[in-house]
Amino acid sequence: MNGEKAIIAGAGPAGLSFAYELLRKTGVMPIIYEKENMVGGLSRTFAFKGNMLDIGPHRFFSKYDKITQWWLDIMPIERNSSPGGSFPARNRPAAGAFPESGRKSAMMMLDRSSSIYFLGKFIDYPISVSRKTVRALGVSRSLDIICSYILARILPPKKDGTLESFFINRFGKKLYLMFFKDYTSKIWGVPCGEIDSQWGFQRVRGLSLARSVIDAMKNRLFRGGERHSGKTETSLIRRFMYPGLGSGSFWEETARMVTEKGGRIHLNHAVTGLKEKNGRITQAEVKDLSTGETFTVNGDYFVSSMPVAELLAGFDGPPPEVEGVAKGLRYRSMVLAGVLIDRKSIGSAARGKNGRLVRDSWIYIQDSSLKLCRIQVYNNWSPHMLKNSEDVWLGLEYLCDEGDSLWKTDDRDMLELASDELKKVGFIKKDGVVEGKVFRIKKAYPCYFGSYSQFYKIRGFTDSFENLFLIGRNGMHRYNNQDHAVMTAIAAAENIAGGIKDKKNIWSVNAEQEYHESK
Repeated sequence: MNGEKAIIAGAGPAGLSFAYELLRKTGVMPIIYEKENMVGGLSRTFAFKGNMLDIGPHRFFSKYDKITQWWLDIMPIERNSSPGGSFPARNRPAAGAFPESGRKSAMMMLDRSSSIYFLGKFIDYPISVSRKTVRALGVSRSLDIICSYILARILPPKKDGTLESFFINRFGKKLYLMFFKDYTSKIWGVPCGEIDSQWGFQRVRGLSLARSVIDAMKNRLFRGGERHSGKTETSLIRRFMYPGLGSGSFWEETARMVTEKGGRIHLNHAVTGLKEKNGRITQAEVKDLSTGETFTVNGDYFVSSMPVAELLAGFDGPPPEVEGVAKGLRYRSMVLAGVLIDRKSIGSAARGKNGRLVRDSWIYIQDSSLKLCRIQVYNNWSPHMLKNSEDVWLGLEYLCDEGDSLWKTDDRDMLELASDELKKVGFIKKDGVVEGKVFRIKKAYPCYFGSYSQFYKIRGFTDSFENLFLIGRNGMHRYNNQDHAVMTAIAAAENIAGGIKDKKNIWSVNAEQEYHESK
C-alpha cells in the first residue's frame, strides 16, 4: 500500500468491484462501509431454513467480453455444475449470507425461460411465434396488435419525452395498453405518461415488437443458435451465467478476495456525511449502527454507491438548487415474500409438460387486480438454492413506496396476501399450505420521475469534487444492469490509477447506443 486510502460507501456490486479493481491496479487501500449486516447490496442473497433467496435475481450476462471474463476470474464455471449435474465445492466466506448452509457456490450456465400471466393465461416472454401465443391472445387480438404496430411505424405518435410515447413508438398502442400501461403503473406507482423516456432507453433501448418476433423466429429456426450473439438485445438474452447459490454468493467471494488482498469491509456502518475543503472531499462521517457511535475518517478518494439523495443529505450546505433536486428524487422499494410450498400443493398453472414444475425462472403478473408484480421460481434458477428438492421455493415481488400501506403490512398478513394471490393465478391449490419469510428492501429502484429531469445539477455539483466518484445503480440514480454497475466501478478505479480527473467515462456507461445494438 502507498499510504493512500479510498473510503467507499456501500458493499454492493459497484462498491466491491471498485475495491477489487483498486487493489489490482493501484497501491490505494479501499475501506468499505456497508450499512447492512451482509455484502451484496441489491444483489445480496438471504437464507430461510436452508433455502437461498435472491433479490432479483440478477443474471450474470454482459455484451462486453471484459466483464464476462472479470466474473469468471472470480468464480469460474465448474464442470457438471448445470442444474441437472453434480455441484462441486468451491471456497467461499464462512460468514455472511449463508450461515446455515454448508454448501459451496460455483458459476453455472442457464437457459432463460420466462412468461407473462395475462387474461388468466401464461404467454411466453419474450413474445414467441407459436400457436400457444396466438391461442392465448386470440386471432382477433393478435391481428389488432400487428395493425396497431404498423400504424405506429407509419404514423408514430409525437415524442413527448415520456415512457408512454416510447412504448407506443416501439410496440404500438394496442400492445402498450394491453401489456405495458397497467403493469408499469403497478411497478412504479405512477402512470407511464409521468415517467421520463430515459427509463426506456436505459432498459430496452433496442427492443421493439418487430425485433422480439424476429428474435423468436430465429430461435425456432436455428434452435437457439443466436443466443450467444452480441447483437441480441439484452432483454432477449436466452442464456446466461448464474452462481449456484445465488447472486450473493458471488459477491461474498468478491468480498473475501478484497479482504485477502488487504482491503477492509465494515458491516453495519453507514456513511452519514462528507466534509469538503478547497474542491476536495477530506473526511467522511460514519455511524456504527450496532453501537450508535459516530466518528470521522480521513481519505484521499471517496466513492459512493449509496442512494444519491442520502449522499447529498450528508453534505454541509450544498447549493439550494442541488439540495432541492436531491430531495425530489424518488425511489421504489420492494417487499419480497419468500414462499416455501410442498410440491404436492402446486396448482395446474405451475405445472408444465408431464405434470412437472414449469420451466420458467420468472413470471410477470400482468393483472392489475393483483398487487403481485413478479414470481421468481428459484428451483429453476438453481436447484442448489433449495434444501429439499421436493419443495417449491418462490420469491414474490411487491413494489411499493417506503412507508406506504403495503410496506407497513406485517409479515403474517403479507404471507397471507402472497398465498391468496398464488391461488388466484392457479399456482397453488386452494388447500395448499404456505410458509415463508418476508424481506423489505429500501430503494430497490431509482425512479425516472420526481426531480429526475434536473439530475444534471447533482452531477455537476458532485463532479466538481475531483476525488469524489459516484458509481452503481443507486450511486448514479440509474436503473442499470449488474454489468453496468461493475463497469462504472472499473472506470472509476482506472481513473484513479491513471490520475484522470474527468468523470465522463463513468457517466457514459450504458449511455452509448452501441451497447444495446452490437458487441
